Amino acid sequence: MIISKGARQKSIASQFIAWLAELTGTQSQLAILERRYQAQINALKATLDSQKITVSVIQANQGKINVMHSYHSLGRVLRDAGFRFPPLIESIPEGGRMDVSAERLPELDADFVFATWRGDTGGKPQDELAAMEKVMPGWCQFLTACRSGRYVLISREEAISNSFASLGLMAAQIQ
Repeated sequence: MIISKGARQKSIASQFIAWLAELTGTQSQLAILERRYQAQINALKATLDSQKITVSVIQANQGKINVMHSYHSLGRVLRDAGFRFPPLIESIPEGGRMDVSAERLPELDADFVFATWRGDTGGKPQDELAAMEKVMPGWCQFLTACRSGRYVLISREEAISNSFASLGLMAAQIQ
């Protein structure tokens, strides 16, 4: 299998899925899934003027804030739908991530800020809020999105899965 550096929407995971479909002779089923996903993206674009909306995906991580160029399925849906990201996130190379200190939190503000919480370890959404509070006490006051009720918590297991089911779920949750 050769992984190419194609368009940003063509992640390593999607290239692997295409290779696997070719290997197993299931390209027609993959084409159906890809068409369904594209229809979901088109519906999302028809519902929201995504090009005028900024989004950010952040995660508290051992006293810092972790950000990625594209946060797995959630990030792919946001990028495929045409949402804009803050310059700090856009500066991260495709496929990359970075940890930033709490002082840079205002650079991650957007119209909507998404964060994920871990359910696989028995965690709850409140755990991510508490982790952010440890990173920076009173953190919510530094994000317009949070102060305005546009800080959206999503299950990490659903947001990071590399499946068409996850892509569809993320599209529905964003919409």
